[in-house]
Amino acid sequence: MLSLRSTIILLLILFIPLLLRFQDLEPYPAVLFPSGANVLKVSNGTTDLGYTEVLGLRKSGKWEVIDARAFLSPASYQNLSPLAKANFGIEGFDTVYKGKFKTIKKILRFKKVPPGAGDIREAKLWLNGKLAQQGFMPNQVKIHTVTKRISLATGRIVEKIVKDEKILTFNK
Repeated sequence: MLSLRSTIILLLILFIPLLLRFQDLEPYPAVLFPSGANVLKVSNGTTDLGYTEVLGLRKSGKWEVIDARAFLSPASYQNLSPLAKANFGIEGFDTVYKGKFKTIKKILRFKKVPPGAGDIREAKLWLNGKLAQQGFMPNQVKIHTVTKRISLATGRIVEKIVKDEKILTFNK
């Protein structure tokens, strides 16, 4: 049987990773269980699947999808979508945490540290080098969200919708 003191200590130990998780930080190493099963919304026999694409500009003037594995190597290609949504950390950096839960936001008023000018310059050089490795023009990428509407009966793509398109330049 655990004493009250042991229970309180255990509660405090387990509460710290929970607070970090609410701040979009991940305690490492840690075992974090999934929050639940994903459910697809079905409407008229179709479902929508969305993802973020990053495109590079060829010398011919044509935009083509970047190979995520080569672009982010040695980092995991699965990080491309969140990195692209955050403009690869080179512009539009928000220093104030915008969390999901108002109570946690009030208790923990963490501020994110913005990258320094040297970090941004280094990131731009790295991004340009990765673009050049794939034969793309340096200094800009196009980021957009693609939603594919898929027929559940046939498994074929019924419609492809491109939205939230923006061009991110690195030469500023």
